[in-house]
Amino acid sequence: MDYPEFGKLFLAEIYNTCRYLIPSIPAPLSEGAGRAEYEERGYKYEDGTVEKQDLFVTRMSGVARLFACVSVSLLPIGQQNKDHPFGLGNIWRWLTSTMNLPPVNDITATLIYDVLEVTAAPLFEKYRKHFLEVIRLLNEEYIPKIREATVEGRGGPIDRLQALINKILTNPSALKLPPAAKLKSGMNFL
Repeated sequence: MDYPEFGKLFLAEIYNTCRYLIPSIPAPLSEGAGRAEYEERGYKYEDGTVEKQDLFVTRMSGVARLFACVSVSLLPIGQQNKDHPFGLGNIWRWLTSTMNLPPVNDITATLIYDVLEVTAAPLFEKYRKHFLEVIRLLNEEYIPKIREATVEGRGGPIDRLQALINKILTNPSALKLPPAAKLKSGMNFL
């Protein structure tokens, strides 16, 4: 691309904002955790108050969706023959690496759901049986771990993720590519 420095800065900002996309899982919060521990996890800490969990999860969700959308975006005209600097390989590595880490309440299920909702069709198109095998492992082995890590009454993200996984496993060919991925030319933003 014309400005590779921008791409590095963009990715650094994504990782700085949502460390779970590296993927990295900080140690559990200690009793009476302070500002540094919360900020290490990406929480905002203003006026002596830590960001509420729902706002934190929503913000992380937005960052994950942005990351996923960029990964499936088309390269600018004239550069389609080059490797995408933030392509599906990054999503594949993130997903499979995340499944090797202990899940975090709210965050893990939310981020996997958000990323798969945007990238499942292109991942299936590119990786086919390997993608379905990862989804099967996610369903059979990792979802139970997420359930164990989930605080009672916070199961919404898992339920949404489970529904998406069931949809993928039931009829993967029905997955829809994002509208931009269907375009052959035109203005594309990256």
